Amino acid sequence: MSGTDVLLPMTCSRCGGDLEGEAQALICTCAACRLAFYMPDPSKSYPVRFVGALVPQEGPRVYAPFWRLTGRLALEGADPAKEAQYKRAKPLGALFFPAFWSPRLANFDNLTLRYALLDPGAIQQEEGVGEALGPGMRDPSILPEMAALTWLAYLDRRADVTGVSAVFHPESLLYVGVPFFRTGASLVDGLCGVRLPASLL
Repeated sequence: MSGTDVLLPMTCSRCGGDLEGEAQALICTCAACRLAFYMPDPSKSYPVRFVGALVPQEGPRVYAPFWRLTGRLALEGADPAKEAQYKRAKPLGALFFPAFWSPRLANFDNLTLRYALLDPGAIQQEEGVGEALGPGMRDPSILPEMAALTWLAYLDRRADVTGVSAVFHPESLLYVGVPFFRTGASLVDGLCGVRLPASLL
């Protein structure tokens, strides 16, 4: 065996309380401190927040865990004509990346872009919501690269991004519960009203 730890403490590094998380989850939370920990690297913690529904639906509400990332994009290698096209695009807002695992995560790439294109200030936090989040799996360390790729794919609709490199400089990262509503065999997200198969969560 190596000298690395094989057992991770299931207690909050701030208050010492027990962490909450499903058996296979890699992200556990402290309800008292409203913090999330990515258990393979629990030295860091991330604020936990919940957001309110913009398009409430009928049916039971469940919260899916997303990483909410904000920051600044830096582009290199774009010629002036391309840069002019990029500047005409509506700037993306906060990027919500699903923290849960699903064999059909491509469905949620669409939600990431939809949420980022909502009007600034449309997504509001809910205070005092203590409902459980579904199991989180995604490593937050990969998110800046995902953000850069998301931006490049978005800008490519305006002008070809071949030869253009992007670096995303993070500013804030939250672990956020986004409301979904179960309706029959479907899930309807509470921010845009997109209907998805219930099996995705």
